[in-house]
Amino acid sequence: MPDQPKRFKSVLSFRCVQGHINLYDHRIRASSPEEAERISFEHVRQEVRCRYCGSTVTGIQVIGTEQVTLHPVYWMLGYICQCGERVAVLREEEGRGMGIPDKVTVACSKGHSRTILNPEFLSLERWEEQTN
Repeated sequence: MPDQPKRFKSVLSFRCVQGHINLYDHRIRASSPEEAERISFEHVRQEVRCRYCGSTVTGIQVIGTEQVTLHPVYWMLGYICQCGERVAVLREEEGRGMGIPDKVTVACSKGHSRTILNPEFLSLERWEEQTN
């Protein structure tokens, strides 16, 4: 039986033709770190654009590649609703930065809504979940 592909995270750096420096995190299933780097490099070269101006990529450099869990682990920020249900406000894969919005409105499955303002994010409950 052949080996099952593993999941890798490659971090790449590149400039655009306007001179902006970009960091890019690419997650891919591959049989080896070398294959993951090759796939990630080609993905950036062919499909990615500058996140600041949308122009084409030049000078791609692989910073590193590491094996990560096959099933992603997610960091969650949220609260317990008045009805007792746990409500996720933000969800981000482990190892990625979490952008905090100025405000967000969420609701539990029973429809109880709540608006969370930026300063309130520091007081939210934190937990992690893993997909199967």
